[in-house]
Amino acid sequence: MKISGQLIKRISVYLIGIYFTAVAIAISKMTPLGISPNSSLPNEISLILDANLGLMTAIVFASFVIIQWILLGKNFRVINFIQVILSIIYGFFVNSAVALVNRVLPPCDTYIMQLVYTLISALLLGAAIKVYLVPRLMALPAEGLAQAVAQRFKIPFPNAKNICDITIVTISVILSFAYFGTLYGIREGTIIHAVLVGRSVKWSDKLFGRQLERFIWGNGKDDETEEEKEIEAIEEGIEKAI
Repeated sequence: MKISGQLIKRISVYLIGIYFTAVAIAISKMTPLGISPNSSLPNEISLILDANLGLMTAIVFASFVIIQWILLGKNFRVINFIQVILSIIYGFFVNSAVALVNRVLPPCDTYIMQLVYTLISALLLGAAIKVYLVPRLMALPAEGLAQAVAQRFKIPFPNAKNICDITIVTISVILSFAYFGTLYGIREGTIIHAVLVGRSVKWSDKLFGRQLERFIWGNGKDDETEEEKEIEAIEEGIEKAI
């Protein structure tokens, strides 16, 4: 089977974008201020079990796929089980990124540096999300879950995204208080991510979105598949969420 140059571009850009979302998470992990809402649950579980973040991310994200299946029933497309494999790959990416940033970046010992790292993480995460969504391949399981909630309950994606993020953070808070007796791993950094990431996706679209679209798709695209339309809707929804 011949693989087109365009498909190679799509896969390459997709993997680069996903890897840099992992780098963004790893940067926020270096501070005690909290991690992005999507990753707050695997982060909290990793703190409780003293397990590596990549493994917990893979397990939690795979569970999001199962929840999608339960929510959508017969409307769940079998191809979406590929998200389970993607969860495992993403777990490896997270562990690799954590090792990388801990080696490359200096420790952030002051509150100002912690805020700087958190802001960098949030802005990088939004930019990386923009990059991985442009190829229109497959959303990460957290966004896939929000899409399933939107489809199941017939609500706009931004609302579903907010509901999922709030639910994930709430579960993380409950676990934190139940195990540590206080908030641990969820602080102002989580709020900063919630506020900035969607805006960063929008800013990144203005900054390099058109050039990236042209690099992958040239001067035009063929008719979009159902999956590509869903990814486009997810991208627009992330920009509008919170």
